[in-house]
Amino acid sequence: MSSNEVVMESAGTLHGQMQRGLGRAARRAAEKPGAGEYVYDCVRRDPRWDPQCEERGLYYARLMVDLELPVHPIAEHMFDPADHTDPDDWRVELALDVLAELVRLSRREAAYALRRYAEEGAHWLDALDALVSLGDPSLAHGLDGLVAERCDDAELDLLLAGSGTHNPVIETWAARRPRIADALERRRGSGAAARRPGGAARERAERSEAELLDLARRRDDGAVAAIFELGRRRAPGLLDLAEELLPSAPAGSAARSPAPCASTARRCSRAPARGRPSGAAVRTSACASSPGTAPARTSPC
Repeated sequence: MSSNEVVMESAGTLHGQMQRGLGRAARRAAEKPGAGEYVYDCVRRDPRWDPQCEERGLYYARLMVDLELPVHPIAEHMFDPADHTDPDDWRVELALDVLAELVRLSRREAAYALRRYAEEGAHWLDALDALVSLGDPSLAHGLDGLVAERCDDAELDLLLAGSGTHNPVIETWAARRPRIADALERRRGSGAAARRPGGAARERAERSEAELLDLARRRDDGAVAAIFELGRRRAPGLLDLAEELLPSAPAGSAARSPAPCASTARRCSRAPARGRPSGAAVRTSACASSPGTAPARTSPC
């Protein structure tokens, strides 16, 4: 068995619940000595059934903040010598997501590991994408030279594709690098104007979290839209809602794919607020658009 092979622990254990991304694990962790090692293990050995279909960075980042865990064990995993020899394209993807979410949660020391990995890591483009998504030019200062030197036209377009129309990091780089400025201008010229949200979307945005949770529990035509709005807000109640909506399989029966509302709630409870794919996650768009495409390993709770 390789060091990165995942053994799923029982769903009745704290470790197993963390592997499945369950809300109850976040509540139990504070009372369990050594819970931090379970968090690190999940980040090092990604327990998701398919990382293309399930976000988990914010979940583990919040656990790290709650447990006051240091960042260096994640950095040690990223900079292991295996980084340049392991053929697994997803070896550090979860670690990069967790670091980016930690920065958003005011743990800015996580940005130093992201910067260093962008300079030295095998999956440097994903680290650059994470830094761009943070929208803080001070965290990406000086990396414009690396972008101009390493990125071919396709990689540069990929980096710009997820940055939004006016990303401060990209605009700062473009002011210093004509090649980035030209690529940005081409993209803006060819992009369609963003659509304003319709009346229904504005109405959802004006509702309270409690009202949206109530709508989601009705499981009618408006439930999925309410869940997506809760995901956009990163509402903590989504974690419990996902567990509440998931069907319970009888003992000994085969695991079932979750119902549409439950599946959506689980994905949204871990979706990044920026609402766009990471560099590596651009490879995942087909899966992300189909809620029932690939049941996650987390389904049988």
